[in-house]
Amino acid sequence: MENIKPKDNSTLISWTAPEFIRYEKSKGWFAAFWLISAAFVIASLLMENYLFTLIIFLAAFLIYVQAMKRPRKINFAISDEKIIIDGKEYLYNDFMSFWIFEKPEINYLSLLSKKMLQPQIHIPLAEQEPEKIRQALKKFIPEKEQKELLLDAITKKLKF
Repeated sequence: MENIKPKDNSTLISWTAPEFIRYEKSKGWFAAFWLISAAFVIASLLMENYLFTLIIFLAAFLIYVQAMKRPRKINFAISDEKIIIDGKEYLYNDFMSFWIFEKPEINYLSLLSKKMLQPQIHIPLAEQEPEKIRQALKKFIPEKEQKELLLDAITKKLKF
């Protein structure tokens, strides 16, 4: 990915990356998805649990929409005062720690937030060197090893 032009002199590093990894899903993936969804719908109808049936329909629809979604290109920047994600500014004191996951498919920065409703923020590093990001952030946020979330591991395994 290309570097974006810094907006001011305080920007240390900036880059553009897709908001998520999009895995191409085969017809078999969709067939399995709809088969499992149909099985849950049938089971809920047999149990006469109509609310659960509605929830399954809604969940299946939302999962399908997400599976078809194409990632947007997002601008990221690290400055001497904040982290900027797609124009939204996060001050360094909003975060408890950071960790850089170096994975074969993509390297990404994980920020552990102090906010309860947004506990972790993942930022894809694209072509950025992890060590360069690490050295820039260590000045402002403690580096602390984090474990990969179970949900992240499951979605990668399912290529979602």
